[in-house]
Amino acid sequence: MPFAGVLFSDDSDAAGEDYAHYYYNQLSDNQKLIYQAMYDSYFATPVEPVQETVLGEQGYYLTLDVAGYTASAGSAASLKQTAFSDAATAWQATMLDLPMAWWTWSTDNAGWALPDASFDISSTSVTSLQFKIRIADSFVTNGKTVTSCVSETKTAFTALVGSDEIEGDTALKLVRSINSYLCSSAFKYDDEATYQGSVYGALVAEESGVHHIACMGYSKLFKMLCDNYGIDCVCIVGAAVQEDNAPEGHMWNVVRLSIDGSLEVLGVDATFDDTGGSKEAFLLRGYSDETDGHSFVMTHQPFTGFYKTLPLWVPYTFDSPELSEDGYDFPADNDILAVITTYLPWIIMGIICAILALVLLSIARRGD
Repeated sequence: MPFAGVLFSDDSDAAGEDYAHYYYNQLSDNQKLIYQAMYDSYFATPVEPVQETVLGEQGYYLTLDVAGYTASAGSAASLKQTAFSDAATAWQATMLDLPMAWWTWSTDNAGWALPDASFDISSTSVTSLQFKIRIADSFVTNGKTVTSCVSETKTAFTALVGSDEIEGDTALKLVRSINSYLCSSAFKYDDEATYQGSVYGALVAEESGVHHIACMGYSKLFKMLCDNYGIDCVCIVGAAVQEDNAPEGHMWNVVRLSIDGSLEVLGVDATFDDTGGSKEAFLLRGYSDETDGHSFVMTHQPFTGFYKTLPLWVPYTFDSPELSEDGYDFPADNDILAVITTYLPWIIMGIICAILALVLLSIARRGD
């Protein structure tokens, strides 16, 4: 894949790949224009939001102009709803595709992030579109700016991939290493932490050397690392169930990689692994794999109606990848087959050397 090993170009290239389940590839032409406008606002030169009041809510807002957007409807109200729906869907796609999109670090709720009254539409047709994105105050107050947050995040990510925290010479080993890192003492699950849902929280913000994050933080850093190493990966929003508890809003990952010559699509939930009893219970799972008596497809339900009942929530309309039936289990460290496979070449070499030594000894004794 062209973005493999290239820091931060992953955001653009990953979304442009031919893998149908990158969310950019599921958008309409109009929605792709909005997605691109959002991407341009942060990737090259981050744009600082402006403090203003929208719908009576004072906050920090980024104003975006979308060139080339075309739509028509029977009324201005219908047109506004169409434009809002397109913008919300495009916003959701960028939130899921692009871990470094700083304006998605606030929330996964498009209804909160995109106040519909900010659309500048005055007729029943439109050839351009302007709207606002609301940014959480925590990224632009107390001495912080968007530029500083983005810079710190990039610096921390560069340091991470340059360290020995993530290791592996195959996609399988890299995915395992990424999951292991996210389950390390560097992270603590905390759904009340200020930066719990972003890569800023997973890479920069910390308390006593520990990053306090929730599922979005785990999932987005997991994807960001996979993108960097050229591993197909998507973030999934939906409802998840742990043990016999009621479903809760959640985010996890799905990866696509080759295993023994076969292309497999498998689920990964670093959040559940970090907070559960086993650190690999939800690593590379197929839809039929069971943990504590429940299959992965039952405990992880993509883009369900769960979110539709929440205030201001805009339903997700994306397709999620269909998981392979069976997952992958790494050989145990003391697995005899793994030991033989690892050391067989050295064993054979030792036998050959021993045979040669015996031959030479025999020749020497005969005086030949």
